[in-house]
Amino acid sequence: MNQTIAGAAIERLLGSGKAGPPSDPRPLTALEWGVYETLLASILDLLREAWAPLANLSFRVVRRESDPGALQLPRLEEMAVMVVLEAVVGDQRGSLDLVFPVYAVEPCLSRLQTVPAPAGKAGGEGEAGLSGRITPAEVAVSADLPTETARLEDMRDLKPGDLIVSSHPATAPVILSVEGCPKFQARLGRMKDRRAAKLETDVVPDDARQARASVIRAAAGTAGEAPAVDVLLAVPLGASVVLAEKRATLREVLATRPGELITFDRRADAPLELRVGGRRIAEGSAVRVGERFGLKISAIADPRDRVRALGT
Repeated sequence: MNQTIAGAAIERLLGSGKAGPPSDPRPLTALEWGVYETLLASILDLLREAWAPLANLSFRVVRRESDPGALQLPRLEEMAVMVVLEAVVGDQRGSLDLVFPVYAVEPCLSRLQTVPAPAGKAGGEGEAGLSGRITPAEVAVSADLPTETARLEDMRDLKPGDLIVSSHPATAPVILSVEGCPKFQARLGRMKDRRAAKLETDVVPDDARQARASVIRAAAGTAGEAPAVDVLLAVPLGASVVLAEKRATLREVLATRPGELITFDRRADAPLELRVGGRRIAEGSAVRVGERFGLKISAIADPRDRVRALGT
């Protein structure tokens, strides 16, 4: 398992609300191994279920290793069947690789394409059982402005006092997204001292949208760049203002309908976040510029963190 995913999974199992960025590669501690084995036991049970139509197998841990420098891959001359799965935990992505030596699975290879689906898996009971297992899972729910484009140069040179003017009308609905995917149009409001959003209609994809945000500098512009750098700094980036965000179970999200009110933990007077490529680079307060929505920058990420975010 990719260490990025393993670390994020351990954080979630330890009660972290949101998995953070991966740390430097290192072996797992005894406590982390104890937590990780809970996840590993579930994976081995799923493997047993997957192989059940072919053979009555059981899987167990014979040896384990978490030091990236000590991991041993199969030798090139050894044939193996490799299955690569993409795993997502919060904002982190990585791979889960299953490697089966050919000599171990060769007796079953001729039967793999003729195995019928397990009874009940394709019917109502199977689907209900699967839904019951995944609906308690948590997903990110956020209220934000539609994504617009901004130049790399503008995002790199942001500083407190700058004003970002979007093309979004100040009175228009905002977007309620689930795991970054637009789901509803909503009206932003408040419930007591917390931000809230009242759902109006489902989102209708607008492939023709090519809105661009503009930046008004609080001071004189920066010095000119070399011509070769100018081309790079003109690269457009996807930027969005996040108004509120929380985690909710998939069951709650699937039951959500237009007309309902979604409340968030964020206070109504809390700063808004500016995200580029899904990563926060600045925060500020909402302002109205004519009929448009604007964001006045009050704080900016460390330059190194900003460059790292823009690089994604």
